[in-house]
Amino acid sequence: MGRTIGYAVVTSLLDFHSDSGSAEEIKFEQIKKVHAGLENLLANSRAQEYYPLFCSLKTQMDSVFFEYLRNPDFDIGESLLLSKIFERLASSYSGSHEDRLKRDGISLYYETIKAGTIRGKKNILYNDFNLVERVFVGGVR
Repeated sequence: MGRTIGYAVVTSLLDFHSDSGSAEEIKFEQIKKVHAGLENLLANSRAQEYYPLFCSLKTQMDSVFFEYLRNPDFDIGESLLLSKIFERLASSYSGSHEDRLKRDGISLYYETIKAGTIRGKKNILYNDFNLVERVFVGGVR
């Protein structure tokens, strides 16, 4: 479960593009992409077997991540959040990126449950962005 959540979060940001000028609006657009990726994961997990779904996410993310490792100048897109996540996954202290994504996915799941219900769309987006950033970039355990 955790590994699939981790891959879904990262994969959802791979094709991120923004026309916004505001830093806050770009954060909101990134977290909306993550929301869409997780909703897609839920919908697809009901419609198909788990393993092919996981393999699809892994293939998408790993191809970009391994190219990023081979070529530090590789363009991974416009998402600053994705850039920070890749930097952390590539660091030597991080260990296996698959293990890290599994741990981060589990942390995101439990931190989301612990946070409970938040009211107000702006508050939800702001808190969700901070949570994803804290877990996948900062390494909250």
